[in-house]
Amino acid sequence: MDDPWFAGRYPVKAAKSFLFLLEELESNAEYKGLDVDRLRIVHAASQRGAKTQRIISRAMGRATQYQNTLVHIELMGYEVAE
Repeated sequence: MDDPWFAGRYPVKAAKSFLFLLEELESNAEYKGLDVDRLRIVHAASQRGAKTQRIISRAMGRATQYQNTLVHIELMGYEVAE
């Protein structure tokens, strides 16, 4: 039976941002004196952020407005005793 999902692109920008967020979590854990090897992600959430208005220039002096939606992502790490 065919899969109901369509083929999609690899989200390079989103993956790069999420990787940066994981590196920040690791850096903050090191700063607080936690062992990075025993660090586990216990909470991950995303919320819709503000909308910014942008303008696309058109021919004959016209312009079209569109909105760009921002996203807030939060991660919480916890050091697990092994």
